Order: sequence, then C-alpha cells, then structure tokens
Amino acid sequence: MSLLQELKRRNVYRVGIAYLAASWVALQLADVVLENLGLPTWAFKALLALIVIGFPIALGLAWVFELTPEGVKRDTAAGASSPPASAGQYVQLAITAILAIAVGLLVVDKFRSEAATQADAAVGDERSIVVLPFRNITAVEDDSFFVDGMHDYLLTQLARLGTLDKVIARSTSESYRATDKPLQQIADELGVSTVLTGGFQRAGDNVRINMQLVRAATGQALWANTWDRRLTLENLFDTQTKISQEVVAALQGVLSEQDQSQLAQMPTSVSDAFEKYSQGRTLLARRTAPDLRAALENFEQAVELDPEFVLAWVGIADAQSLLTDYSDIEAETSFAPRRRAIDRALFLDPDSGEALTALADLRRDQGDDESAETFFRRAIERSPHYPTARHWFALLLDKQGRLEDALEQIRKARDTDPEAAILATAEAGFLLRSGNYDEADRVMVDGIRSNPDFHNLYGSRAELFMLRGRLDEAIRWQNEGARLAPTSPEARENQCEMQAILGMLEEAQACADQLVEDFPRSIIPGMTEIDLIMSIQRGQIDSFLIPIENLEPLPDGAKVGMGQAYFLGNQISDARALIEGSRPDLFVMPPNPVAPFDITTALIIAGIYEAQGNVEDARQMLQAVDASRATMPYVITGGEFAPTIEALGRQDYEAAARSLKEPVMLHVWWVFLSPVFEQDRENAVFAAAVEGLRNEIARQREAYLASPTLAPL
Repeated sequence: MSLLQELKRRNVYRVGIAYLAASWVALQLADVVLENLGLPTWAFKALLALIVIGFPIALGLAWVFELTPEGVKRDTAAGASSPPASAGQYVQLAITAILAIAVGLLVVDKFRSEAATQADAAVGDERSIVVLPFRNITAVEDDSFFVDGMHDYLLTQLARLGTLDKVIARSTSESYRATDKPLQQIADELGVSTVLTGGFQRAGDNVRINMQLVRAATGQALWANTWDRRLTLENLFDTQTKISQEVVAALQGVLSEQDQSQLAQMPTSVSDAFEKYSQGRTLLARRTAPDLRAALENFEQAVELDPEFVLAWVGIADAQSLLTDYSDIEAETSFAPRRRAIDRALFLDPDSGEALTALADLRRDQGDDESAETFFRRAIERSPHYPTARHWFALLLDKQGRLEDALEQIRKARDTDPEAAILATAEAGFLLRSGNYDEADRVMVDGIRSNPDFHNLYGSRAELFMLRGRLDEAIRWQNEGARLAPTSPEARENQCEMQAILGMLEEAQACADQLVEDFPRSIIPGMTEIDLIMSIQRGQIDSFLIPIENLEPLPDGAKVGMGQAYFLGNQISDARALIEGSRPDLFVMPPNPVAPFDITTALIIAGIYEAQGNVEDARQMLQAVDASRATMPYVITGGEFAPTIEALGRQDYEAAARSLKEPVMLHVWWVFLSPVFEQDRENAVFAAAVEGLRNEIARQREAYLASPTLAPL
C-alpha cells in the first residue's frame, strides 16, 4: 500500500481538512470575542501561534489513533484494507459541521462588514477622533493633575496635526468623563469615527499607561498599546508623543516634518509648572473675573518655575485679554503685558499656533485688523483643530461685517468643541445679527441646558427677547445672568440698563450707583448709557452733558459716545466737534463705506449735516448707510434707527411712525424723547407713535413686576 493510500485510510486528509476549518472558525470567533473583552492584540497572535504548532501534532495523532464506536483507539491494523466505516463517518460529520459554521460566519461577517462600511460613512471623517478623559485607575488624588494634564496636552498635540480631519477639544471630551454611554453613541453625537480611551495606573514610582483606539461603528480596536514607565514628566511626554504618532499611523495619516517637530517638543520638564498650567487652563474656561485672575496667577507661577514654558506664556496673554472682557480692566492697559508674554512665547516657538492666536487677538484689539487676520490664518494653519483660533478669528470677521465668514469659522470651532458654552454664545450672537432668531434661540437653549451656570448665554437670550420687543422677558434673563456673574461689570451693567429702559428709574439708579462702587471707573463717573437713558426720560439731559472742555482726558471712543449724547441733547456744534475730532475719517466726502459698528455714528453725522443745513452731505451719508446695511442684512446697534432717521429727514412722518411699530424699536423708545426730536414730536402722527411706545413699555413693566422670576426652560 502506498503512503498516500495509507494517509487516506488513516483519515489523515480528513483530519487535516477538519483542523484547518476549525482553526479558521476559531480565529473568526477570537477576532470578535477578544476585541469585545478588551484583551491586548498579542492574545490573538498567541492563539494563531498555537494553531500553527498544533497542526502537525493533529496530523500525527490522526496517523497513530483512529476513531471507533468504542472511542479513540491506537491503530494496530496498519495493513488493513479499510478502517471501520464509523470512523470515516465521524470525521466526515465533523468536517461538515465545521464547514457549516464557517459558511455561517462568512455570511455574518459579510453583513457586518457592509453595516460597518455604511456606519463609517455615516459617522463622519475618516480621521476624526475624540480622546475621552483618562481613567485614574489607582484613584490617587495626587496623580489627578498628571492624568488630566496628559489628556489636555495630548489633545493639544493632536489639534496641531493637519493630517487629522477633526479632533474634539477638551471642554467637550470632558463632558463625557462620567458617562456610561456606549462608544458608538458618543461618536455619533460628536460626528467622529474613532474613540481613544486610556487608563493610568500607578505603583510606587512606576506607572502603567494603557491606550486603545476603537472604530466606533464596529467596536473594532484599530490600535492598542501599553507602556510601563517611571513616573517622570519626561517619560509621560515621551509616551504622549508615541501615542500621537501611533494613533496617526493607525488612522493611516502622514506626519509632516513640522508635525514631527511639534510632537517631539516637551512643553516643560518641571512638574510643578505643569500642574500650575493645567490648573490655569481649567480656570480660564470658566470665564469669570475671579477665575481669570486665578488662572493668570497660575500661569505666572508656571513661567517662574519654567521660563521656557511656551503654553504658560500664552496662558498669561489669553488671561490678560479675557480680563478686559470680564472685568473692569481697560483693554489698553493689557496691551503691554500681553505683548511681553506673546513675544516670549514666539521667541521660544515661532510656529506655535496658540501663540500666533494670542498675537492675532492683540492686533485685533489694537485696531490692526489686516495684521490680525494674517496671524489668525497662520495660527489656524499651524493648529487647525484649535477652536480658540477660529473663535477669535470669527469675532474679527464679525467686527468687519463679514457675518457669513464669521459663522463659517465659529461653526468649524463648534464642530471640534460643541459643548463649549462660549462658542455657543458666539454663534448665537452671529445668528441674532443675521436676523435668524429661531436658530439663535435653539443654540442658546441647547447651550444653557448643557451649561446652566454660564452667564453669557443668559445675556444673549435677553438680547434675543429685546430684539423681539419682549422686554419683560429680557429683563428676567438679564437678571439671572447678573446673578450668575456678580463680578462681571458687563452683566451687571446690562441689568441696570434694562431697568432704565423699562422706566424703573429708582431701581436703575440704585443699580448704577452700586455698579460704580463695585467697579470704579477710570473715566468720569456718570458717563454711561444708563445715565443717558435715565436723564432723557427725566427731561434732564443737560445735567448729563459735561462741558466739552472737561472731556479731554477721555479716550476717543468715549468722546464719540459723548458726541452722540450731545446730538440727542440738540447741541449740534459740540456733537460735531467731539465726533469729528475723534473720527475724522467718518466726515470724508463722498463717504467711505460704513463699518457695521459705525452705523449709529454715521446716522448721527447725517443728522448733524441736516441740522446744519447741509442737506446734500446728509443725503450722501444716508445713502452710504443704506449701502452698508444692504450688505449686512442683520440687526446691529444703530441699524434699527436707520428707517426712522431717513423718514424724518424727508419729513415723512407716516413712514417714521410705521418704523416705530417694529418690535426692535421698543428697546430704543427713549431716544425719541430727546430734545433733538422735539420739533418732530409736534407732528401728531409721530407724537402718537412715540406715545404708543411709552404705553407699551408701561404695560411690559407691569407684567415684569407682577412676575419677576425666570421660568425654567
């Protein structure tokens, strides 16, 4: 008998086929089971090695033993012509069963692959990622800043990589810290295709870091690794760099030389400096004056400990900038310290996207819009997933009247950080100015539900109700915003102003007096719009108009505001002297294009020309305002006045009266009580329209006083 016949007689062929089929089935099952159990990738490799080793062993056993109805027995009939019929049948049945299972797995795998492909297409970008907060497995409190700091800096590194399509920012990923949502649900909510999770476990001076990158749609682990290192900053940052590199490789991205260089940078070698920086970052996001001051102190301590800590220098500049928005610090006083911090950061790292963002922000505040835009674009190129760069760039674009561009940038910022309350506030503001009130309201309500303590959103919703002519509801929202941010002069001032607009003059006066006491001003006390509103309603605007010779210490912006007040007081020559002395560019003829936030001033200049008998210049200025408003179909301060001013200039009192019936005019009703409109109020139609505004204010005031509490959403 030949060897081939003997192999066939002893069922070695059949055992080999059965073994290979069973091995394939085992590997398919292991691919699913081991992944879901979260076991490391070497477990699958170990199983494959065992299968390879077992193959010759299985063939050898098939040669030596045979399967009989009485069980497995040693084959002693080497020369027999054929084995017992039952042995071959048993092996045949085993092969058939295994092949049936294999076919079933192929079908399941096919449908699973198709479903995964469809899910991947629906989830979002191929190289999009959210890094969930790392687990502190040992729960040692002293390790928390290492764990959170690692998470924060890893996000900073990934945000700089242009090879990735989307990197979810820290404030949004932090909102999932305590969640029990499945990874696929988190990915669906954020519009990403992959989720990076990690754990931090300390044992004495050593630390184990476990990381896993999962494709959310399928639950498949694209990459996993474990590091056992001594607990030092150098080791932690080196591990972070390796994580970033391996994650990009797993996503089939390509790192540029600049990417590699940025990843190799170690932010600081001083652990205490890193701890101070991490604490400062957390405080910075809260956007209240005390938190911003504390953040600034932490950043300053960080650079004292490590003068070469670039991100801490950026933190100093950002905190100084934000304090001008959330405290009574004048913007001009922040320029020098911000510039010193930015210069130091860029000296240490000329390509830092974060430092370039801070520089662009400074240039914007200094009025150099062209330079600001250049640096914002460079910052976004260096750190394409850094939401602050796009947010602050959007503010510049809005200032220039480029509202569609501003919305595009803020939506890109929110795409990477959808839970950031400050970004929701910015988008809502842009939507308000576009006249898209319903969409703005949706953004605000969603933002408040996610961040119920963020006062800016309450102020934004107050503005929405104000533009809709619902001042009774606006003041409720403004009160809540002021309650949440007692240290914010802007929130408190808006509260006082709403009281004054509603004719609650005693309450508004007490509010304004307290405001001056809590936030001593560097300019002449009493020079606020609140005081102007109250003085006009009392018929005492002359007491508000400080003699022009006493206004020299004022900055140009305040002089323009005072010039507007002089115009309302019908002191036309003084109004022109103040405005033209500060903004001569607005008096050029023919007029230059009117910027969005110059519309009020341009309308007053038209009124000045009209009052001085210069009808042609008044007409040209009104045409310039019209042209500007045509390119900006949204409501801004002053824009609501334009139809009324134009109609009064033509002495078309019917049209002027109709314009006062627009809901947006209710919050500026007091303007038409001023002396400059005294002659216009002699017209019965216009006078009746102004009186109608007064009556509606009285009605809404009573509605508010009857129910001052803000109703829950």
